[in-house]
Amino acid sequence: MASHEFEAIVREYRPRLTRYVAGLVGDPGHAEDVTQEALARVHRGLPALQAPEARTTWIFRIASNVAFDHLKSRAARESSRTASLDADADGPGPSGA
Repeated sequence: MASHEFEAIVREYRPRLTRYVAGLVGDPGHAEDVTQEALARVHRGLPALQAPEARTTWIFRIASNVAFDHLKSRAARESSRTASLDADADGPGPSGA
Protein backbone atom coordinates (compact mmCIF):
# COMPACT_ATOMS: atom_id res chain seq x y z
CA MET A 1 0.00 0.00 0.00
CA ALA A 2 1.37 3.38 -0.94
CA SER A 3 1.57 6.03 1.74
CA HIS A 4 -0.67 8.36 -0.28
CA GLU A 5 -3.47 5.74 -0.02
CA PHE A 6 -3.26 5.73 3.75
CA GLU A 7 -3.08 9.54 3.83
CA ALA A 8 -6.32 9.62 1.83
CA ILE A 9 -7.93 7.27 4.36
CA VAL A 10 -6.81 9.51 7.22
CA ARG A 11 -8.19 12.62 5.50
CA GLU A 12 -11.50 10.92 4.79
CA TYR A 13 -12.11 9.10 8.07
CA ARG A 14 -10.27 10.93 10.86
CA PRO A 15 -12.92 13.60 11.59
CA ARG A 16 -15.78 11.07 11.68
CA LEU A 17 -13.73 8.58 13.68
CA THR A 18 -12.80 11.21 16.25
CA ARG A 19 -16.46 12.21 16.73
CA TYR A 20 -17.54 8.58 16.93
CA VAL A 21 -14.83 7.67 19.43
CA ALA A 22 -15.53 10.78 21.53
CA GLY A 23 -19.08 9.52 21.92
CA LEU A 24 -17.78 6.18 23.13
CA VAL A 25 -15.05 7.34 25.53
CA GLY A 26 -16.70 10.60 26.64
CA ASP A 27 -13.52 12.67 26.61
CA PRO A 28 -12.29 14.63 23.57
CA GLY A 29 -8.66 14.40 24.67
CA HIS A 30 -8.83 10.64 25.03
CA ALA A 31 -10.75 10.45 21.75
CA GLU A 32 -7.75 11.89 19.91
CA ASP A 33 -5.44 9.27 21.43
CA VAL A 34 -7.85 6.44 20.68
CA THR A 35 -8.35 7.66 17.10
CA GLN A 36 -4.59 7.82 16.59
CA GLU A 37 -4.21 4.23 17.83
CA ALA A 38 -7.12 3.05 15.67
CA LEU A 39 -5.58 4.62 12.57
CA ALA A 40 -2.24 2.98 13.38
CA ARG A 41 -4.01 -0.40 13.52
CA VAL A 42 -5.79 0.38 10.24
CA HIS A 43 -2.41 1.14 8.67
CA ARG A 44 -0.97 -2.16 9.87
CA GLY A 45 -4.00 -4.19 8.80
CA LEU A 46 -4.87 -2.54 5.51
CA PRO A 47 -2.73 -4.81 3.32
CA ALA A 48 -4.64 -7.83 4.64
CA LEU A 49 -8.12 -6.35 4.10
CA GLN A 50 -9.96 -8.97 2.04
CA ALA A 51 -13.06 -6.96 1.11
CA PRO A 52 -12.25 -3.35 0.17
CA GLU A 53 -15.97 -2.63 -0.18
CA ALA A 54 -16.28 -3.23 3.58
CA ARG A 55 -13.52 -0.74 4.42
CA THR A 56 -15.73 1.72 6.32
CA THR A 57 -17.26 -0.97 8.51
CA TRP A 58 -13.82 -2.46 9.12
CA ILE A 59 -12.29 0.91 10.10
CA PHE A 60 -15.12 1.73 12.51
CA ARG A 61 -14.95 -1.76 14.05
CA ILE A 62 -11.25 -1.22 14.74
CA ALA A 63 -12.04 2.17 16.30
CA SER A 64 -14.74 0.57 18.46
CA ASN A 65 -12.38 -2.14 19.66
CA VAL A 66 -9.66 0.37 20.52
CA ALA A 67 -12.20 2.55 22.35
CA PHE A 68 -13.50 -0.41 24.35
CA ASP A 69 -9.94 -1.45 25.20
CA HIS A 70 -9.31 2.10 26.40
CA LEU A 71 -12.44 2.08 28.56
CA LYS A 72 -11.54 -1.29 30.11
CA SER A 73 -8.03 -0.07 30.84
CA ARG A 74 -9.33 3.15 32.38
CA ALA A 75 -11.83 1.24 34.52
CA ALA A 76 -9.10 -1.12 35.73
CA ARG A 77 -6.85 1.82 36.66
CA GLU A 78 -9.70 3.54 38.53
CA SER A 79 -10.61 0.32 40.33
CA SER A 80 -7.00 -0.19 41.36
CA ARG A 81 -6.74 3.42 42.53
CA THR A 82 -9.97 3.09 44.55
CA ALA A 83 -8.76 -0.13 46.16
CA SER A 84 -5.49 1.57 47.09
CA LEU A 85 -7.33 4.55 48.59
CA ASP A 86 -9.64 2.20 50.53
CA ALA A 87 -6.62 0.36 51.95
CA ASP A 88 -5.02 3.67 52.95
CA ALA A 89 -8.24 4.81 54.63
CA ASP A 90 -8.35 1.65 56.75
CA GLY A 91 -5.12 2.74 58.39
CA PRO A 92 -2.24 0.52 59.42
CA GLY A 93 -2.81 -3.18 59.62
CA PRO A 94 -3.01 -5.24 62.81
CA SER A 95 0.77 -5.38 63.20
CA GLY A 96 1.80 -4.40 66.69
CA ALA A 97 -1.70 -4.76 68.11
